[in-house]
Amino acid sequence: PDAGTAEPGSELSLTSDGDRQMLDEWFGTLSQRWGKARETAVSPASMSIATHAGGDSPELIAAGEALFHDVQRANCVKCHGPAGTGGVPLRDMDDWNKRRQGFVDATELLAAAAETRRAAAQSAPPAYRQQSFAQLRPLEQQVDERRGVAAAFLPPVTARPRRIAGGVLRGGGDRLAVAIHEGIAGTPMPGIGATSSPQDVAALAAYVRFLLQRDQSEGAL
Repeated sequence: PDAGTAEPGSELSLTSDGDRQMLDEWFGTLSQRWGKARETAVSPASMSIATHAGGDSPELIAAGEALFHDVQRANCVKCHGPAGTGGVPLRDMDDWNKRRQGFVDATELLAAAAETRRAAAQSAPPAYRQQSFAQLRPLEQQVDERRGVAAAFLPPVTARPRRIAGGVLRGGGDRLAVAIHEGIAGTPMPGIGATSSPQDVAALAAYVRFLLQRDQSEGAL
């Protein structure tokens, strides 16, 4: 009724062919989505491998360390730092940040080009100097307008990756393999499950557990 598409007090009728078809389509779509979600559900058990009684093996931890630092694969070091101490702020928290930063970066490239052309105009022969400055003016105006637009944007949100070494993970460590496999929605952290084996996920989880036990004041491995 509030949307003006039904009379106050009106109800869906299961005896109405139109209403019944609409409900069938809606619930059918919903059930399909739930079904697909069950098919793609990830279990920590499916990504774990046997460890010895004392915990993760040194070989497993070493394999995880290699993945952690491999820029072509997991590349965890990019955000969490070489020793897992974090402190690497990111400007690509979300699509808004990426687009805003791209606009700002492009604007500063134009500004640098304008400065170069201004320097060239100042050193041009007097007969061409006025014409050079006239040609430069539209570019400088464009830079000023773009900077005005950028200043009106909402400020970007800086992502600060989690400190792993000696730190605490949100959600605890029992879902660590799932976070590594799937990534963390709403953050820049991607998952490696699509490009890595369960053994790789288990190895990286083992190395992260190893880092969690390290004191924050310790240096790089």
